[in-house]
Amino acid sequence: MKINIIYKEENEWFVGHVQEYPDYESQGKTLNELKENLLDIYEDITKGLVPDAKPFHFTPARCLQGKLSLQELVARIPKNYNREEVEWGGPVGRENW
Repeated sequence: MKINIIYKEENEWFVGHVQEYPDYESQGKTLNELKENLLDIYEDITKGLVPDAKPFHFTPARCLQGKLSLQELVARIPKNYNREEVEWGGPVGRENW
């Protein structure tokens, strides 16, 4: 059985969820332990043991790549647009800044 999981490393633990069921998280000291825990959750859901579990349906965005040039995109920025820098904080998970 193949399922997609989303996870991050947090305080020496792996925390994650099954992609289709983001409301049901688990954790594990190792990535394999997290995978086992998430597989248990997924099996419980598919057996009907979690009655309110509903899958999240992802609708991909339309790809517009190649439709507009950079100059056309820049031309669409309103003349009165005021940009400001935002401090997003430090890296989370495996991001590189």
